[in-house]
Amino acid sequence: MLNSSHTHAERFAGDAELAARRGDIDEAIRLYQLAASWERKALATISVDQVRTRGILAISLASLLYKAREWGEAEQAIYEALANGPLHEAARLHLKDLLEVVWDERKLAEELSSQYAEDSFLLSLRGGQVGFGTAPLDQFLQTFEGVRSMFVRVAEWVAKRPFRTRGLAHADIRNAFQARVAEQTAGSYRFRIRLIEPSQKQLFEPPPVRIADVCGTLFEFVAAASGDEVGAVETILPDLKYRESLLKILRNIAPDGRRIKELQISRQRAGRIEDISIFSVVRQNIGSRLRESRDDKEVEDVVHGNLRALDLDGAWVELALQDDTKKKCFAQGILLDDVVGPMVNHNVVLHGTNRPFRDDTRFYFSDIEFAESNGEPSD
Repeated sequence: MLNSSHTHAERFAGDAELAARRGDIDEAIRLYQLAASWERKALATISVDQVRTRGILAISLASLLYKAREWGEAEQAIYEALANGPLHEAARLHLKDLLEVVWDERKLAEELSSQYAEDSFLLSLRGGQVGFGTAPLDQFLQTFEGVRSMFVRVAEWVAKRPFRTRGLAHADIRNAFQARVAEQTAGSYRFRIRLIEPSQKQLFEPPPVRIADVCGTLFEFVAAASGDEVGAVETILPDLKYRESLLKILRNIAPDGRRIKELQISRQRAGRIEDISIFSVVRQNIGSRLRESRDDKEVEDVVHGNLRALDLDGAWVELALQDDTKKKCFAQGILLDDVVGPMVNHNVVLHGTNRPFRDDTRFYFSDIEFAESNGEPSD
């Protein structure tokens, strides 16, 4: 049975969690430090032959020091636990994993003046060509880049920035948070996107956005867009340009039903987990929604081909057709690099119409999307 010192540690740790949820980070750190001091006393009373209890308390102490941002003490506590007596293998592996996390966080704090945010996203790819702990590399990269692009677009919306039609987001948005891939795990194919933000001691000016606000808006938008809540999507993002760009990026990463059958997005924060499952029907629904929302009701045609070239400023793309000819097609509006860029060298479908141009015709498209094969790279 664990002793009274551990009970005190649990109480202070619980209070620290509540303070963190309120956004009072300084108070949370202070309470985690108190909890760690009590847990250290509890661990000191445990003999080396109490293997299971010693493992539990050693993990708890290291975790509390980590949350208190006492990186050096957390590292030392893990070394001592691993060196001073036997441990169950599960506890030993847990401590080694925690040691790597401490090293990573310490580097962020000391070299990059950054820290991990409370929110993180776990993305799981399932079915189709996904193996046990493996996935097609281009699909992984496309999914990660798509989610990262959505983060940036939502951050710009939350910060009330004008809609960006070209180039990178402003430096203050890029510096407010960064996305990192971490903790790849077996079982379908899963990877975590952790967000880092400037550490509080470095914030001479408040950031343009709060990561919690960005994560909350993004998760609500994806949940609404993945279902039939058309009105909810418009409520969450009333700006048409932002809404359509995010819908197109989400469609890009939605499963095609063949290479990938399911994409699950899990938001983890303050000990809670929320899940969204996205299937191939989402791609179809988003495409229908985008085309139905057009004011222009011209007779629509489609062009299939492999996207070989594009000009964002000129608003045109060039396709390689099945008969080995090339066809230049013109956008009825702007082309966004984070929407069209991932499609280069992939099979795509353009929705639009032919119109007279001088002595010939031109194809003008209102929408471009991956082909149903999700556009495997061309040889």
